This record gives sequence, C-alpha cells and structure tokens, in this order.
Amino acid sequence: MQNELEVKEIIRDRKAKYCRYLDTKQYDKWEKIFSADAKITFYKPDGTVMMAYDNVEKFFEGTRHFFSTTLTVHQTHNSEIEFKSGTEALAIWAMEDWHRYTPTPEHPAKSMHGYGHYHEAWKLVDGEWVIASLELRRLLVDAE
Repeated sequence: MQNELEVKEIIRDRKAKYCRYLDTKQYDKWEKIFSADAKITFYKPDGTVMMAYDNVEKFFEGTRHFFSTTLTVHQTHNSEIEFKSGTEALAIWAMEDWHRYTPTPEHPAKSMHGYGHYHEAWKLVDGEWVIASLELRRLLVDAE
C-alpha cells in the first residue's frame, strides 16, 4: 500500500496529464482520468452554474465538440490534497486557462482567459486514481 505522499504525487501527475491531454487533444487518454460515474460542474464568476454534467459521456462529447477548433492552454498550481480514506481524496488546484476560438455564431469571442480553482474528489478504482467529481469555480474571466 502506498503512503499519502506517494499518492499525492500520483494525483498531481494525473492532474498534469489532464491538462496536457486536453490541450493536445489526446481525448482517449484524457477521458481515462475520470471515473465512469464522474460528476462535472462549471461555475461562472458570479457563482451561477454555467454547465453541469451527471453523465460523463455527455461531458466528453461536449468537450470534444467545443474544443475541436479551439486552441487551449490549461495550467494548475498549488495543489491542496486531503485524504478522506485510503481510497478517497479531495483536491483543490489554483488554475488558469486560455482559449483561442475559431469565430463561429455560437462563439463570437476570439479568446477567453480564465482564473479560478478546481475542486475535485478523487477515488481509487481498479488500482488507478481517477476524478470522481470536478467543479471549476471561476473567479475571473477576460474575453475578447
């Protein structure tokens, strides 16, 4: 059995891959970082829900569509990881993301630069640490 420090490094590594796989559009690898029953919610800076998914497959489908023509850069910093048990952990990450869009009628903005925090629950499933729930709580969004 791994100790908490080893598991923190595993979770940090998985979160780094979350960002890289998403930005490089390696969706098959990115999707494996989530549990099959993961819940996803994105909040606007005013605290209202922007998007929520109870079905992770719908989230994957939406992400693939939304980012198909979008250049993205996601960064996470300053992880806070707390263990609830040997198979469950809570994590908070400071985050920054930047999106450059191909203009379309549904996305007239050229770019978006966001700041906030990811609030996540991770769980151990079949020997792998995966995201069981993810909330992105934005503090600031600059759009052109």
